[in-house]
Amino acid sequence: MITIYIAVTNQPKLVNNNYYQEGLSINERIKQDQSATKLSMQANLSFSEQTSKVNVYLIGNNKPTDTLVLSIFASGDVKQDRTYTLKPINTNLFSSALPELPKGRFYITLEPQQREWRLLGEVILPRKETLVLFSNVNSNENDGTASSPINE
Repeated sequence: MITIYIAVTNQPKLVNNNYYQEGLSINERIKQDQSATKLSMQANLSFSEQTSKVNVYLIGNNKPTDTLVLSIFASGDVKQDRTYTLKPINTNLFSSALPELPKGRFYITLEPQQREWRLLGEVILPRKETLVLFSNVNSNENDGTASSPINE
């Protein structure tokens, strides 16, 4: 009985309940990635445990934006997922408070609130070095290799 109680009250949330909507939005994501490549987007992220902030320096040919959304996803544990809204300090620098920075390996998505483009990456937190997210502008179609947005 105890095992049944624990199993029922602590069900893992490994699958997104909106999987159908996620499937429908795949074309939108592909367009966002292509747009980031066309705009030569790059972002330098620095996480500071001392100041409890994340700072993002944005490089590229994008239109000025007033908000960036940084999403941090844990593989298989939605309880660790975090989303931060970054406000501009100037045209290229954005910042947000980090009330609680999760620890472990995470996937990262950075996009403007209007979702015109997105940058992807993977990181192990906490991290002292700057994380660089970039669009796939250095891909070489002839040999099948591409620059990777994964930084460690």
